[in-house]
Amino acid sequence: MKKQFFLILLLAFSFSSMGQLQFGTIKLNGKLLQNIPRYSWNLPFYHDYVSLDKKEKVRIINGVLLKNGGVIFNRDGDRFKYRNISIGTDLGFLFTIKEKFILFMTGGVDYNFHYKEKVFRDEKRSKKEVLLTEWSSNRVNRFVPFVKVGFGFKDSYYIYFEYFLKGMMNTSYIESVNGVNIRLYEGLEITRFNIGFSTNLLSNYNIDKN
Repeated sequence: MKKQFFLILLLAFSFSSMGQLQFGTIKLNGKLLQNIPRYSWNLPFYHDYVSLDKKEKVRIINGVLLKNGGVIFNRDGDRFKYRNISIGTDLGFLFTIKEKFILFMTGGVDYNFHYKEKVFRDEKRSKKEVLLTEWSSNRVNRFVPFVKVGFGFKDSYYIYFEYFLKGMMNTSYIESVNGVNIRLYEGLEITRFNIGFSTNLLSNYNIDKN
């Protein structure tokens, strides 16, 4: 499993060099839990654009990305990791400023199709336990909208900020435990935001740098 993960990670950075630091505000019944920043990646596999002026200073951009998103938090001495694999759409505007700088604003919706929960129960975090892994899980909100804004150099590095407009968990999810229906995630509020970076936005969109 680790080999498969590192292979996917290598492919992601080979094609896009897109990485993320992922953060979250996690509350349980109103009490704030400690969030641990998570490093992950996005893999764009389709991008396109339409220019709105002859000098191509303003463009409409759109794309589809494979995304690895989630949160890490501490609770009652244990460390939990909740992770989604999703496919997301991306649509917005890209502006070229003074031929060197770019600014872009986009929005979209992620479809979460694979979910995993892990927990590390000892202080050294060496004892990992996979609690569950599910396809098309009802434990999380299946569709999650987001907004994104970023800036950088036209043919070099750029940075962006991504905010999710809907919580991660389906707090209405019900599971039967010993014949009793329980809302497992009731009171668990997870709001996510990411800081992303990449080497070349224009290459991802097949845009001429000149």
